[in-house]
Amino acid sequence: MTIELTESCIVDNLLIAQEITTRLRLLGCSVSIDDYGTGYSTMKQLTEFPFQELKVDRQYIADCHINTENQAIIKSVVEMAHALGMTVIAEGVETKQELAFVKEAGIEVVQGYYYSKPYVWA
Repeated sequence: MTIELTESCIVDNLLIAQEITTRLRLLGCSVSIDDYGTGYSTMKQLTEFPFQELKVDRQYIADCHINTENQAIIKSVVEMAHALGMTVIAEGVETKQELAFVKEAGIEVVQGYYYSKPYVWA
């Protein structure tokens, strides 16, 4: 089971979030930081929490194949996350070109309409 925390959740409740994520990891759950790059988390927090995954927000993935600023951000985040032993996930991949870029950048997992719209389980 993977538990996803958004950056804003971490910042709003830093000590509580650290305690809960540590306990979840001890119970065998994976912990992921969601929407990375949209909030106020610091790189230091990436080392203080037991994250195993880092999810790059859609705002950086959109048109990443032609947006050089987003390319630089994505490549830097991937390098940093891998150095910290994390898997990187691209959120919101919608085109073949975006998929090609994120694969080339070293992102291991993608989510988005390129593969499927979200499912609703009733």
